[in-house]
Amino acid sequence: MPKNQGWARAWAISRASSRPRLRQGAWYRIVGDEQPNRLVLDVEGSRAVVRDNVVEVRDQLTSRFTVVYRGSDEPNPALGSAADRGRMYGVCPRSGHRVRLAAGATKAVCQQCGHEGEVAWWETG
Repeated sequence: MPKNQGWARAWAISRASSRPRLRQGAWYRIVGDEQPNRLVLDVEGSRAVVRDNVVEVRDQLTSRFTVVYRGSDEPNPALGSAADRGRMYGVCPRSGHRVRLAAGATKAVCQQCGHEGEVAWWETG
């Protein structure tokens, strides 16, 4: 894939303490692929190098919201705050913002950027 083209969705995130931190289900612009089996992603203006087997790659950014299920053993850093979206939530493809989803919802709206799109229940992680 040529440099500065394509998008990668993060699934298997290795270390929560790594910086910049990738968020599960969020889409990041691919800005390089100079190393074998590695991609360079733009994460909020910083570059992050990841193994290509921990991301899904597409030529274009989707308009659909990704559905993420947080495991019962995974910590919820937003627990008890207004930012808590529960164990299942949507991720906006444009902003990466987490969105609360009602079970079976077909559409979602991002409160951060206003993007409205289909909920991709069939693409859950």
